[in-house]
Amino acid sequence: MNERPLNAFILSLLGSLFVLLGTILGLILSAGYPFFSNLSIIFTGVSGFLGTVMLLASVMLYLRPDLHVAWGVTILVLSVASFTSAFTGYAGLGLGIVGMVLGIIGGALAIGWTSAGATPAMPFRVCLACGRPSSYQFAFCPFCGAPAPVLG
Repeated sequence: MNERPLNAFILSLLGSLFVLLGTILGLILSAGYPFFSNLSIIFTGVSGFLGTVMLLASVMLYLRPDLHVAWGVTILVLSVASFTSAFTGYAGLGLGIVGMVLGIIGGALAIGWTSAGATPAMPFRVCLACGRPSSYQFAFCPFCGAPAPVLG
């Protein structure tokens, strides 16, 4: 299968990188400040873990496009859970939230992706000459003999 869900892959990959970058940046910026508590350390660890697994799921979406629904659901769930990056130091300057949104969109695109060779939703096409419906398997209209329109 040469077709891959590239839009979903790119958005999911960017989302995971933004979550990781926001988490690391929040950790660096707030490491010496007094409000940096044990709870912030826990949220930072959870966000880093979620961003890493989201990155791996994005790569697997590219490598195994036949499992696009499973990887899309995984990316979607991890993206929603990565909201914990908002609780890291300085909220990661908002990068974790941007990554969460990109991951949600990428996961949704991965779930709904279909390859280009998929059958169309309509099981027939309408002849442009006589207006009658005919199957896609005919190169010419079986009623009037006009050439069938080419699908782009």
